[in-house]
Order: sequence, then structure tokens, then C-alpha cells
Amino acid sequence: MRSIKSTCWMVLLLIGVLSIPGLCQEQAKPAVRTGRVTTRSVIIRARPGTHFESLGRFQQDDQVRIIEENEGWYRVEVPETVQGWVPGDGVDGDGIVHKDISIFAGPGVVFTAIGRAKIGDRLTISNRMVDNFWPIKAPAGLSAWVSKAYIEVDSAEAAPVEAAVAAVPAPEVGDAEVQRLQALEKEADALRTNQARVSEALKSLREESARLEREAEDALAKAETARKQREAAEKTAADELARLETERREAVKKMSEAKDEKAQWQEQVAGKSEEVKKAREELTKLKMEAANEAGKLERERQDFEARSKAAKQQVEAAERAAQTNEKKLEELEAAIKAGAAANAEAEKKLASIQQASVELAKTHKTEQEKLTGLKAQVATLDAEAAKVKAEAEELAEATKREKEALEAAKERESQAVETLRKEREALEEARKKVEEELKKIQEATEAAKVAVQTHQAEAEKLNEQKLAAETERKEAEEAKIAAEKAKQEAQQAAKEQEEKRIAAEEARKQEEAKLAEQKTAAEEARKATEAAKEAEEAAKAELAAMPPPEIPQPATQSGLLISLQQNATKNASHALCERQNQQLIPICYVLSPGMDLTRWENMEVTIAGKERKIEGWTCPIVVVESIMRKR
Repeated sequence: MRSIKSTCWMVLLLIGVLSIPGLCQEQAKPAVRTGRVTTRSVIIRARPGTHFESLGRFQQDDQVRIIEENEGWYRVEVPETVQGWVPGDGVDGDGIVHKDISIFAGPGVVFTAIGRAKIGDRLTISNRMVDNFWPIKAPAGLSAWVSKAYIEVDSAEAAPVEAAVAAVPAPEVGDAEVQRLQALEKEADALRTNQARVSEALKSLREESARLEREAEDALAKAETARKQREAAEKTAADELARLETERREAVKKMSEAKDEKAQWQEQVAGKSEEVKKAREELTKLKMEAANEAGKLERERQDFEARSKAAKQQVEAAERAAQTNEKKLEELEAAIKAGAAANAEAEKKLASIQQASVELAKTHKTEQEKLTGLKAQVATLDAEAAKVKAEAEELAEATKREKEALEAAKERESQAVETLRKEREALEEARKKVEEELKKIQEATEAAKVAVQTHQAEAEKLNEQKLAAETERKEAEEAKIAAEKAKQEAQQAAKEQEEKRIAAEEARKQEEAKLAEQKTAAEEARKATEAAKEAEEAAKAELAAMPPPEIPQPATQSGLLISLQQNATKNASHALCERQNQQLIPICYVLSPGMDLTRWENMEVTIAGKERKIEGWTCPIVVVESIMRKR
């Protein structure tokens, strides 16, 4: 009895000293569920948010495997049709991975990382390299996010996952770790929010840079178009001036040969003077347009410089934010290391507690053996009591005549039996107490198991938080690299815009020089025209003194000038036609030995010249002496 009681007290004392024994308990991971797309299509995004990159779409009634849920979003396994991007320095042309790399949502580190590929993995390259990044088909196990609102989860289906065995710290360490984990979780949330802001800023910078580049391209296209228009106008003006000069010379020649054509010459000279005037006005207009275009380009350059400066400031702000994130990540990493040290200390305590638990189990086994011995003793005493009772009854029957003595003996025997009965009840009571103590020990063990499960969950959460922090740190580094790249691109764009502005300024100066030359040529043409007028006045004076000769008037025809092409002969190269009922009817055939009629083809013109007829030809032939476009 004393041994049993002392053992029970030792067990209770040991339970009081040991707070929670460390046990290894299997814990099931969250189940993988399946679901179905309920809308026509749902966008697959790189992260849980509508501002992240679109990777593809699921169609209506597509089955999806749900891995995780986060604030209205499901993380699901993506199909092979989803395209990812990996850096070219980590993958060869056959898709073999040479170093651990991230899988991005686009061709660049500025895009969101959606997964990892390890050394030795084989990826399927789907297209040509872009900006030193390979496009790949989504490898098995790659996951992304879809909106929870468009997914219907299968209610009774869950895929089992293998249980994991993990060691957990003691409760006194667990409370501190819970607080530490909560603080780390808050910092991680803040970093994720800040990272989202940085991503938004970088996205805005990319959009602004693309827009500025498009504006620069538009400005260059406009400048090129204006340049081509000016060149075409200059060429047209030069051709027109050359034509006018040729016609003027021909008119002077005709005036010297035939004084009687004075009226026609005056009309032609007046017309040519008007055309020269219009050409000058056109040149003046082109010069004004060139000046306006140059001013517009200058304003666009100044606007681009201002936007480039703003973009540079935004990039610097993004760099500062990335540096802040990096510092916070370093602090978070230090906190995680401290947590790991505390976890190691807790594991040491857990080992000692496990050893104490083994000792407790041994003690419990010893007490069970003692209890078994006591039960055997009680059984022996019961057998002896039955035997004594039988002997007393036999003695009473055999010695009826010695009743008094037997009564006294019986009384003694009864007292002995009562004593034995009390001892047996005491043993039974002790047995019940031991069983109650064992039950308490079992309950304490169950409570310890529950606590172990809780701490296992906390430890797993700590590991996940550590992985998430590492991912955030890497993403911050990638954001820093992206910000630096955006800064360089903005500087390069500003440099290119400045070079384009200088080239446009040089082109404008060249255009002004050409316009000045054209102005000089026009002035010379004006002087030549005045000289022609003076010659005309002299010819008039001579004409007044001479009798008018009888010279036949030249034939004049108007119509659409059409080339005979392969049907041309030595007598005719073109035909002058008129339109009748949507058909071209020849008026006459045209021959011009000394004038190129190519530039007048397919135009409504008026020609003048000598008319002659050839036998067998239905229309006359006009040998062109002058030609004018019909107004």
C-alpha cells in the first residue's frame, strides 16, 4: 500500500514538473480540392489581384485543382498551354536548366515571378528568344491564381496528402514564437503591400516609357512625312519652274519667228506669270509649314524632356522604395534567424522532455507490474479466506459439543475475516486510485498531443513564413534590377530623343537653305520674265513697223492624253480622247518630236500644233508645239 501511494505521488509530481511532453504526431496537410469554371471564361493571373499579369484563361466547365485560398482568390494548377518565361543564361537551347532560376510572367525580371526551376529540370521551349528570355510551356506543378467568384468547388472531394512529422518547441517557447510569427506576418504583409506599390509604379513607368516612345515615333513619322511632302513640293516646284522656263524660251522663240502670234504669246506669258506667282506662294506656304513643324517638334521635345525628368524621379523613388524593402527584408531575415535559433533551443528542450517522457513510461510500466503483483496477492488472500471459512464450518459441525469454545474460535475467525475483508477493500480502493491516476495521466497525454499538434501547425506556419519572406526578398531584388533597367531605358530614350531633335533641327536648316536657293531661283526666273517682257516690248515695236505675214493658225484640241504604249509608231505616240458613255473615243493622234509627253499622260490637257492627215487613219495627227493642263 505505501509503495503504491508513494509511486502515485511520484507520478503526479513528475506530471507537475513536466509541462507538456514532446511527441511526434502526424499532421495532415490541407487537402487539394477540385472545382469547375462556372462562367464563359476566367482569367489566370500571376498573383491574387486584378492588377497582376494575365497568363491565360480557363473556359466554362473546365476542371481545376485548387491548392490554396486567399481573400477571394484560388491558387490552382495551370495547364500546359500557359506560357512562362525564363532567363536565357540559365537554360540552353534544349530546355535543360543549368542553375536555379525563376519563371516569370513575361520576358524580363520586371514581370512577376510565378515559379521556380531547379538544376537539371527539362523545360519545353515554345518559341524564339525575346530580350534574352526563352518562352516555355508551363511545367507540371506550376500554379497561378483565379477569382473565387467564378469557381464552383466540388463539395465531397478532397485529395489526400501525405502526413508530415515535425518537432515542436515547448509551450513556454511556443508563446514567444507565436508573438514573433505574428510580428513577422505583419511585416511580411507590409512588405507585400509595398512590393505591390513598387510593382504598380514600375508598371506605370513601363507604360509611360512606351507611351513616350510611341509619341517620339509619331513625331519622327510626322517629321519624315513633312520632309517628304516638302521634297515632293520642291520637286514639283522645280519641275514647274523648269517647264515654265522651257515654255518661256519656246514662247520667245515663237515670238521672234512669228510676230503675228503676239496675242497668244501675251496670253501665255500672263498665264505663266500667274503660275510663277502661285509657285512662289506655294514655296512661301511650304516654308511657313516647315517653320510650324519645327516649332511643334521643339515643343514635343520639351514636353518629352519634362516627362523623362518625371519618369526619372519616379524611377529614383522606386529605387528608394526597393532599398527600404531590402533593408526590411534584411531585418526580417535576422528575425527569422533568431526564430530559427529559438526553434533549435526549443528542439533541445523537446529532446530532454522526450527523454523524461521515456522515463515516465518506464515508471508507469513498473507501477503496472507492481499493481499486477498486488492483484495476485489479493487473489491469494481471497483463496485463503475461503479455505479458513470452510475449515471453521467443518470444525463447528464436528465439535457441536464444544460450542462455546468454537463460538469463541468462530468470533476470532470472524474478526480475522473482517480484517482480511477490510484489507481487501483497502487494496481495491488503492487499485481504483491507481486507475484514476492512470486515467489522469492518459488525459494529460491527450492534452499534450493536442498541444503538440497546435505547435506543429505553428512551426509549419513559421517555415512557410520564412519561405514567403525569402520569396519577398528575391522579388524586391528583382524589382530593384527592374527599376535600374527602367532608369537606363528612360535615359537612353531621352538621349535618342535629343539626337532626333538635333537631326530634325539640322533637316530644318537644310530645308531653309533649299528654300532660300529656290527663292533665289524664283527671283532669277522673275528677272528672266522681266527680260522677256522687255524683249516682247522690243518685238512689239518691230512688229508695229512690219506688215503682218499670213501664217496659218495652229490646230487646238482638248481632251484626255493617253499613251499608245506598244501600239506607238513613228507617226504617233499618244492619243487625245474624250469620254462618251463611259468610253474613251479618240479625237486625234499626237506626236511630239521635241517634247516629253510622259508627265502629261492621263491628264485633261489642251494642245496646239500643226495638224496633218495620213491616208487610212480615221483621226488627224497633231504635231504638238505647246501643251497646257486643262483647268
